[in-house]
Amino acid sequence: METNLIGALNGSYVAMQQFVEHGEGTLINVASVAGKVAMPYFAIYGGTKSAILSMSASIRRELELNGQENIHVCVVNPWATDTSFFEHGSNYTGHSLRMPMIDDPEIVVDAIVGLIDDPKDEVDVGVKSKDTTLGSHLAPGLTEAASAKLIHHTLMEKAPPARVTSGSVNEPVAAGTEVEGYTRERVAEEDRCKDS
Repeated sequence: METNLIGALNGSYVAMQQFVEHGEGTLINVASVAGKVAMPYFAIYGGTKSAILSMSASIRRELELNGQENIHVCVVNPWATDTSFFEHGSNYTGHSLRMPMIDDPEIVVDAIVGLIDDPKDEVDVGVKSKDTTLGSHLAPGLTEAASAKLIHHTLMEKAPPARVTSGSVNEPVAAGTEVEGYTRERVAEEDRCKDS
């Protein structure tokens, strides 16, 4: 909550003060497809990302009402991305943290950089985010049920046992200081060991 929501609130507040003073700017907040489509075992995470979507939309409308047309508020909605997220996250599942079909961090970086020159209200990053969002509009119950089964299978049935950890919630974690999280490699190795 402090990192995902309060951090985004504080960052948005400071950025907007600067943008209003200068009459222009682009605020880019990072939410998630999990803020748009319910996913099991990510209730708090998804809730904070939904809040970022709502907060950003509210700020955007306030700017419009006050004639601040040169200030943009953008939101990026990635799928699970191969960053150090999984090393820093708390884990009380008893299983190795993973998500199906993890994306490259570069596509998220490219989406964020692209919004600097071409601001948009929201960008769903990658095919999986776009397809999941579209599915949630066309068939919300079916999309949530399919996503839930896939995530449950990947996280709770397929993943090997792992120790419980609070991650970096209470204190910094030494690992995971790079952009790339190498989660895909770790998951592939875990699956090889499990199968052998």
